[in-house]
Amino acid sequence: MASMMEDSRVLGFLFGTDEMRAVWSEKNWVQKWLDTEAALARAQGELGVIPRETADVIVSHARAEEIDMDALAEGFRSSITIVPLLNAFKKSLPSDAGEYVHWGATSQDIYDTGLVLMEREACSIILRDAKACLSAILALVKKYRDTPEAGRTHVVHAIPITFGFKAAGWADELKREIERFKEMEKRAFVLEMDGAVGTLASQPEKGLETQEKMAEILGLRVPLIAWHTARDNQAELASGLALLAGTMGRICYEIFTLQRTEILELEEPFFKGKIGSSTMPHKRNPAVLENVLALLRNVRTTAPAIVESMISENERDWGCFISEWEGLPRAFVLMATALKKARYILENLIVYEDHMKKNLFLQKGLMMSECVMMHLARKLGRLTAHHIVYDACMEAYEKEIPLKDVLMKTKVVTDDFTEEEIDTMLNPEQYLGLAPIFCDRVLEAYKEYME
Repeated sequence: MASMMEDSRVLGFLFGTDEMRAVWSEKNWVQKWLDTEAALARAQGELGVIPRETADVIVSHARAEEIDMDALAEGFRSSITIVPLLNAFKKSLPSDAGEYVHWGATSQDIYDTGLVLMEREACSIILRDAKACLSAILALVKKYRDTPEAGRTHVVHAIPITFGFKAAGWADELKREIERFKEMEKRAFVLEMDGAVGTLASQPEKGLETQEKMAEILGLRVPLIAWHTARDNQAELASGLALLAGTMGRICYEIFTLQRTEILELEEPFFKGKIGSSTMPHKRNPAVLENVLALLRNVRTTAPAIVESMISENERDWGCFISEWEGLPRAFVLMATALKKARYILENLIVYEDHMKKNLFLQKGLMMSECVMMHLARKLGRLTAHHIVYDACMEAYEKEIPLKDVLMKTKVVTDDFTEEEIDTMLNPEQYLGLAPIFCDRVLEAYKEYME
């Protein structure tokens, strides 16, 4: 078994996806460093800083496949500067082209830009799967717009809602996380190419032009000033992942808790052959939900460490990005896995409408106390109505009898209301408020995400 669970051949499927692992593989790390070196050479070749033909050679050989990874690994044992990569790259280059690689750059320029390029790849996967989850949730909003369900506050029954209304709340929150990720991109995907301490002293004549061309080649923004020790963008990405993990955690935990045997309004997908227990064959455990919730919890715990690494010294402090190298890839891998599994759950969610209806009547009418009170208030005043309904509810609760039975023997109620009117007050399907309208508003606002 691998030392890191994300890479385990046996249990790795619980923690990582092949797609996101590839983004953060050592081969892709090296490739992104080479992409940065190639963009630097190309930009400098076009500007006449280095010979154009030499730049073309550097660009044509900037492939991780040409690097001796064993030699590179051995080189990094004695130095975590970019020098081991430069030595390995030079060996793959003909003639003296290697002498023009990394012209005027510093190690952290290559490391930071390479990191940003990988983050951009990773974010595209996160956004794609977050949007897919949103699409699946919106399908639930549409399908269950009018399906009554018990609304719960403080884990006990409150008043009725619809399942579509609950899902619409999920959709609205998830859409905000998607918007946050899009907003972060313009701050996070920034080139780093500023030289030893960020002053471009090694490239005084065409350093700014080199920055601009490199940014254009790589599709990144030009930095206003060096950000070697300004790690707020990395902290924002980690925090964005944590927020997304919080939202998805809330959604998945809601499904998890509504799968309880005593409630069973929702259930994660089930297929014949899915085994919940080695000793209890009846078990249909929410194993995928538990997996997702664990992954999301670990994503959230990564953010504090990355935020902590913002405290870096002077013009260079590698302690900050060594923390990022370990934490950010893990957070992205775990988040991608959680989203993939959550999408599967949401797209195949089992919804028990009959259980939702049954649960509406578990308290024998008590859920409708607000409705009864508001009807009585029109004739008796709100405060008086509250006292009357409160006393009736407490009696019904403690004696475990229907609220209707108590109301029908309460003279102040029967003096002004018929049994038919009382039945209407106690009908949860007639007290959904504007829940369906709110569903419509969400569906209209986010229709671009609906399949």
